[in-house]
Amino acid sequence: MTLDELLATTKYEELVSSTKRSFRPLSPLIDITNNPMTALTILVNLTEKGISNKNLLDKERCKEKLRDHKWWAAVLKPAQYRHSHNVKFPDIRSTGTIRTVAPDNLPAYFITSSKLPNIGWTYSKDSSDINRCLFFTSEFLWAGQPCCLARALTDSEHPLWSTLKKLGCYEKNKKLAAKLLSQIPGELIDVNLT
Repeated sequence: MTLDELLATTKYEELVSSTKRSFRPLSPLIDITNNPMTALTILVNLTEKGISNKNLLDKERCKEKLRDHKWWAAVLKPAQYRHSHNVKFPDIRSTGTIRTVAPDNLPAYFITSSKLPNIGWTYSKDSSDINRCLFFTSEFLWAGQPCCLARALTDSEHPLWSTLKKLGCYEKNKKLAAKLLSQIPGELIDVNLT
């Protein structure tokens, strides 16, 4: 499904919940190739707590956020806590991050999300950042390839940066974000697994 098809078939009252669900990791990937400006506007605006349907496509709100250094700091912070495995199970008091790829030779009888293709990981740390993490953990199709902004935007020449700049992102925010995203290790285990 493309973003345009989603927007055309979604009831106005369900716009926020429908778009959140469509960009969520493990959901069927939505193709944003033909309309990246609208997709990025939605993803930026979804980071706002209590976003309403009428503000989801608001380019001015999006522009304000993309020009705000504090907004970038707020969305970059949860990007480093993307994970492949839930550290909170079975003990919810656990802290840390596990970001690793499962071995290729898992037995067929294992039921695990590790067998699914990894695009960008999900988020786990502080529930107050759950909206902010949507910008970098959302998954979609870009030019026929599975994509996640936390990975794509490490490349300062990625075409989505030019779309973000058209939406109002400053060059200094772009450079800082690309630098910080590229410093996040691809794989990391910083919890005691015993």
